[in-house]
Order: sequence, then structure tokens, then C-alpha cells
Amino acid sequence: MCGISGIVSSQIDQQMIEQVRCMTRLQHHRGPDSQGLWHDQRAVLGHNRLSIIDLADGSQPMTTEDGRFTVVFNGEIYNFKELRGSLPKGTLRSHSDTEVLLELFAREGVNALRKFNGMFSFAVWDRQQQELVIARDRLGVKPLYYSRVGDKLCFSSELGALRAITGPQTIDRAAVIGYLRASYVPGDRSIYSNVHKLQPGSFLRFRGGELSTERYWNPWQTEPDSRMTQAAAEEELLSLLKDAVRLRMISDVPLGAFLSGGVDSSSVVAMMSEHSQAPVKTFTIGFQGQDNPEIGHARQVAARYGTEHVERMLSARTVPDALESVLTQFGEPFGDASAVPTYLVSQVAREEVTVALSGDGGDEFYGGYGLYGYLKFLQRLRYLPEPMVRGLAGGAGAFARSPGDLPSRAARFLERALDPIPKQHWYHRDNFVHGSAHRLLNDDMADWAARHWQPHTYPLFRGLEHLSCPDQAMRVDAQSYLIDDLLVKVDRASMATSLEVRSPFLDYRLVEFSLRVPHGLKLSSRKGGKLLLKRAMAPYLPDALLYQSKRGFTVPMQTWFQSSLRDYVEDMLFGDDVLHEYLSPAALRTVVDETHNGAADHSQLIWGLLVFAQWLRREVSDAWASPPSEVRKAV
Repeated sequence: MCGISGIVSSQIDQQMIEQVRCMTRLQHHRGPDSQGLWHDQRAVLGHNRLSIIDLADGSQPMTTEDGRFTVVFNGEIYNFKELRGSLPKGTLRSHSDTEVLLELFAREGVNALRKFNGMFSFAVWDRQQQELVIARDRLGVKPLYYSRVGDKLCFSSELGALRAITGPQTIDRAAVIGYLRASYVPGDRSIYSNVHKLQPGSFLRFRGGELSTERYWNPWQTEPDSRMTQAAAEEELLSLLKDAVRLRMISDVPLGAFLSGGVDSSSVVAMMSEHSQAPVKTFTIGFQGQDNPEIGHARQVAARYGTEHVERMLSARTVPDALESVLTQFGEPFGDASAVPTYLVSQVAREEVTVALSGDGGDEFYGGYGLYGYLKFLQRLRYLPEPMVRGLAGGAGAFARSPGDLPSRAARFLERALDPIPKQHWYHRDNFVHGSAHRLLNDDMADWAARHWQPHTYPLFRGLEHLSCPDQAMRVDAQSYLIDDLLVKVDRASMATSLEVRSPFLDYRLVEFSLRVPHGLKLSSRKGGKLLLKRAMAPYLPDALLYQSKRGFTVPMQTWFQSSLRDYVEDMLFGDDVLHEYLSPAALRTVVDETHNGAADHSQLIWGLLVFAQWLRREVSDAWASPPSEVRKAV
């Protein structure tokens, strides 16, 4: 696990070399074991290394023996030993996956990407063709940002590193609105207009000042196999999961697992125990003053498999300092509050191990969210005549006394049955749907949004119309919420502690398999979601864990905002006018008061506003980890 950075231009000068050196220094946490820099007249590449494989001989930047190709690589190629065997004997000088990647790219170019089973972002400079290729793994587990200025291309693993060498940037209005409504900056945007994210499963070419991007993996329209039986699906799922875990246990440093007590992480720990001769190290955290049933389930799994189990309990007092620490790693607003416990559990794990496996991806690919069953039920109402549905909604609404009472919720539920699937889905991902939140933007921003903005999820439904409603929703969540929220959270929070996190459920073979599984094998009206995974794991995990109600890795935000963090909210959101350029002060006051008095729960939105306010203060004061002005000049 590492950090990469670089600049390609018509002429590299000393200032650009210092800029890449600066980006490398600012990403030290991503690779504290060593740093490297390489340049010629057109390109300069920087690398931070967290040593996982081939501790002695895997240093970067790495160049082919003939001097043509140079690579900086962040991540892991899990099947590198298999790929190594496909190369002629005597080709390789080290035992690292980096050299395998480099040699295959030198032979096959971007076609080699389809052979890699891993999580990665990398950049290869072709000295002969004067061409840069940057690429990202299929699901975007590893980040990569880039910015083009004239004939110059700058790239980095972290947005903050790019921001530090460029100085103030124009804030993207669409990104701000997307963030406020979804809690993350979606798609290929960043919070800055001139900085973009390379999309998952894609590569970028930059040559002679010309830039182009292309996708090498796009499985989302895969047709489910209606002939697949439950028994065959269970067998294939177990086989693929076992092998995905096996590959992710290849490491030359200590390794463990996050164990939340849910089905996904418990399944990973069960499979790890089959592959490990020594006890697996597992790590769990909970929250003081809150019911934590997942901790009990985690203890059961730890006891069943004899893991070396570590638990920590968190309190609200840890939040302000942790928020500040986490914010600097994202470089832009990120409003998922579980970033804080993810950061803290990563700290705990890093005391014992350098690599941890997680259960990320199980919900999106196996139907874990209640949303999918809910949408499926809404589709059944569409069989009723539209006037009947409207009449029922009107009748329920007539008894409503407040926005949150039962008749009001029933009326909204019935009205949504008439909406198209993309709108039904967005309702459950939108922070602006409760109470006064829809009025939060100030007049200028609201007017701009009405003319220029639409939910980022809507285009993702195109081409999926032939699929069932749950299949559509799962695939859209995998391309949006999973990639832009969950994986961003885990990467930034874990790398802030120099911990590498690997996710077996994101093995591309498992993903492609899950897309072929009919939704009827994943969802049950009686037993809920992830039915296939639960049945496959029945020999390994207790029923009480498998069939518990889904709770997720939640933070008790509303309780905190009504008590121990109430003054913190007031100071952060109303201590100055930093938010007024984007938000209505009166609506902001109402949103906070509705949460304080229990009229509505805007706690997720308020958390996002706390992050946004803190980020804006840093941005306005230009307080990022900035290098000397001569380093930033004219990027």
C-alpha cells in the first residue's frame, strides 16, 4: 500500500520536481517505510511505500531493464504469483508484485489491466512514446486524482496533496450540492472544478498534451442467470469467497481483520480461520452509552474461531479531535460519520498488524439493505390503478398533523409508488427529504441547482431498465454509494494510520458472479436480504448472527447532538458566517432546532454540515499542509 504522485509536461524543471517531492512528503502516512523520486525531461514521478510484499526489493519508482517504462504503483496485485509464472524465466529481478505489473504492462500495454486481480492505482511513463498511462482498479478501491493545466498533467493519490501545490482552487457548485445531499462528492468530480477523479475500471492516456480516458471493465448490464439454482449458487459463492480470502492473506507483514459482528465481516473471519494455522487477530469497536448487540455477535465469532480479539469502546469526547484528524486525509468534505470509528478502529488494528481484511461490498452485491425489499414492495403497488393509489395517498394525507406522523409517512409512501425507480431510489439517499432540509440552500444556490443539477444516480440507471427493481438499485448503489462513500471512507481512514485494508467481497470474480445471481436468491420477504450469503455461511456462523436485523456501523449522532455535542454544533455552524455563501442561515437554524427538539432527525445532514464548515474554514484560510509559495507557483 502506497501513495503516488507525478507531473508530466513539455519540459520538467526544478520547480516541478520540488512539487512532486512535496506531494510525496504530504502523503507520508500512505507509505512511511520509504520514499522515491524519478524524473526525465518530460515526467517526474513520486512514491511513498508501505512495505507489504518483498520488503527488501520492492522499492519504487521502478524502471524496466531497458529503461523504457517507469512505474509508481499503489495497492496490491493479489494474483501476482500466478501472473509471475506466465513470464519467461529470468525476466524478473525481484519478488514484488510491482515488477510483475510493470513487466506485463511493458509487454501488453493496457490489455494487461484485465489480468490483474487486485486493488490498485498506478502510473506508467513510456519514455519512448512520451506517453503517460494512469489506471485504477475495477471498483476504485484505490484513489487517483488528476488535474490538467495547459500541456501539464498533475496526479496524486490524495486530493490534499494536489491542493497543497496548486494553492486556492475554484469550488465546484455541483460538487457542493451533491455533497450536501449525498454526504460525499459523487462521480468523477472533486470539490474543485479543475481536479477530477479517475473513474473505477478506467485508464487515462496523456501524450503530447492530449488526454483521453477509457473503461476496461464495465459489467453492470450483466444479465442475471434465471437458470441458476440455489445449491449451485451457494457452492460457487463459497468457492470464490474462500479463494478471494486466501489471495488477500498473502503478506510478508502481520495481518488481521475488522470484525463488526455482521454477516460480511464474520464470513471473512470464518474463511480466514480456514486458511490460517495461527489464530486470526480481530478488532471491534463500539460506542459508550449505546446498545451494541454487534459486539456480542463479534465475541461469538471470535470465540468460535479462537481469534485474538481486541475491543475498544468510544465516547462522544473523541469526536472533535478525530474529526479534525480525519478531515485532513480526505482533502474535501466527506460527511459519512462512520469515518471516525473507521479511523479509530484502524488505529487500534495498526497497533498489532499492518494489513486488515474487511467485509465491504456484501450489502451492495447480495441485497443487504432494507431499501431493496422496500423498492420491490413499491413496485407491487404499481399494479393498482393510479387513481386508486392517489386516492389512498390523499386519504392518508388528510389525517396528517405533522410531517413525521404516521398518516403523513403513509401518504408519502403511497405517492412514491407512482414515481419512476430512479426517483424512488434517490429519495432514500437524499439528505434533503425530511423536515425543513429541502430549503437549506440559499436563494442563489437553489436557483442554480434548479437549472443545472440532477442527482448523480439518475444516469446510472440508464441501460438497466430490463432488470428487476432490486437489481437496478443494487447496481446503482455499487457504482455510487459503495465506490464514492464506503471505499473512500475505508481507504482514507485506514491509510491515515498506515494500515492496509483488503476487501474479499470486492474480488472482481465475486462481483461478476453476484451480478449473475437472480435477485430472488438474494432477497426474501420473510428473511430479508443477503439470503444467498446467509445460507452459504450457515455451516460456519450461528443463526442468531445470520438472521439478526441489519443495523450497520452506525454512530449515535442524534443522541450526541442533543446532549454532549450540542455546544460543539452551535459553535461550528453558527460561530461565523462561513456557510452563508451556500446555505440559508434561517433554514440552517431550523434544521438544527428540529434535530435538537426531536421534530426530525437531520443528524446525518448536520454531521455533513460540521465537516463542510470545518473544511471551508481551512479552505478560506488556505490552511492546508502547504509548501513554500515558490513550490506552488504556476502549477
